[in-house]
Amino acid sequence: MHESKRFSDGQKVVLVDIDETICFYSNKRSYDLAEPNKENIDKINRLYDEGWYVIYWTARGSSEESKKLGRCYYDFTLKQLQDWGCRFHELSTGTKGKYLKPHYDLLIDDKAKRIEELNIVRFCPECGAATNSHNTCMPCGITYGRRGWRQLGVYDG
Repeated sequence: MHESKRFSDGQKVVLVDIDETICFYSNKRSYDLAEPNKENIDKINRLYDEGWYVIYWTARGSSEESKKLGRCYYDFTLKQLQDWGCRFHELSTGTKGKYLKPHYDLLIDDKAKRIEELNIVRFCPECGAATNSHNTCMPCGITYGRRGWRQLGVYDG
């Protein structure tokens, strides 16, 4: 039987949404009116600087209406990210890129985090559970000193 690891041993990969994650809207939700959030962009740039493989993954252009009208927001979004100072390896939209993102209303995933939740992320060396506790792994109850944890990045959150 194959045993699956929760996280990869090699380079860590992060998929990052764009709208309502690194940019927000004051009024009308139109991509050209998106306002970049420097603090959130800095968090993702920090992951890039720490060696993470950063893929901006957005559903822009994936709605049925956009598809019917032949709208592709890849080039527009690429320029927008570059103008905002985003550091990344790949961009995928709802119509172009290596990992097309479908339109959806809810994402349920065991590794999902909102940008506001990025803090110090540590992993128990025994069971691999992700935790932001500095002393005790909740699943296995083992207490470690600060240096006993495997760390996947430090975020100011």
